[in-house]
Parts: sequence; structure tokens; C-alpha cells
Amino acid sequence: MKKIFAVLVVLVVSFTTCASLYDQIRVCMGNFIEDLRTCVQLPKDMWETCGRGALLTLGSCLSAAVSEQSCPIHGASILSLTCTRTTGARYLGQYTFTIDNEGDYFVNLWNGSESDTKTRISSAEINLNPNINVFSPNDFNKKAYFLVKKIHLQAGSYTLTVSLKSKPGATVVIVVSDKDWKPVAL
Repeated sequence: MKKIFAVLVVLVVSFTTCASLYDQIRVCMGNFIEDLRTCVQLPKDMWETCGRGALLTLGSCLSAAVSEQSCPIHGASILSLTCTRTTGARYLGQYTFTIDNEGDYFVNLWNGSESDTKTRISSAEINLNPNINVFSPNDFNKKAYFLVKKIHLQAGSYTLTVSLKSKPGATVVIVVSDKDWKPVAL
């Protein structure tokens, strides 16, 4: 479901920058509503499974709509990932991506749910090789919902290291892009 959240973020940005997606989005949402209507007709113990299936279908439909090459948002995301703190040791992930052209890029981070501060990371460290500290523990708290950092990168391969130290269940969505997505209202 967290991947669907990332797709919805892209959808909101796409909708504001690419009006030609309107009809495709309407079809996706219409199908999603019909799927949910089917779900509520099933026994209650099947609602969650059916709802997850409906969300996955919605995510696939929206992803296909956003990938339309004529839309200005196409290709804007270089790396998109969701990281969730689980039980046990801290979450530590490394993600490699490639920059084709030197320029300014943005690391956009959504910290948990906008409406539920219990899903937010309160301590994390996000670094980019070679030795670029993108976000440090001081950047995170239960009030910090969206963070963005502009970074200048040369063409080449990079590794983003994510270390989450909060309570289990907290989540971040990170999008490395040539766009600053701060104005996006979710």
C-alpha cells in the first residue's frame, strides 16, 4: 500500500502539470470505486483483502496513466522508494541510481501520513555518496511532514543510504527527482 501512496504523490503532481491525464484518471478512479462497491458486498472478513486488491489495481492504472511520455512529469522521478521501520535493529537500506546529466536535483521526502503523526519517523539519517548528508536526525520530528533538499550532482552513479531509527511502523517516501515537489498538497 505504501507504493500506492508514492503513485498517488506522482498522480497529484501529474494532475497539476498535465491536464491531458484527466480522462485517464477519471477512468482509474471510477474502476476503483466499482471495485470497492464489490468489496463491501463480500463477507466482512474478506474486506481487507479485497480492498488491498482494489488499491493495487488503482496503483497500476494510475502508474500507467502517469507514464504517458507526452506528459511533462514523465521521467521526472529518478528514484522513488518507500521505507518502513520494522521491529528489531534500525532500518538500513541502500539504493543505487544513475544521473545522466549534471545539474540540480531534489531529494523529496514525505514523512509518514499527513494526518497521522504516529506514522512519522522521529529520527533518521539519509546520505548520498560521496559524503553528502541529505537529512540528519535533527531534520526529523513528529511535526516534519515534508522535507526537500536541493543537491547539485554530476553525471554518474550514486547510492542513497537510508537509516531509520524510529518506532516500528513509521514510514518515509523518498523521491529523487529533477523537480521540487514541495508545492504538492496531499
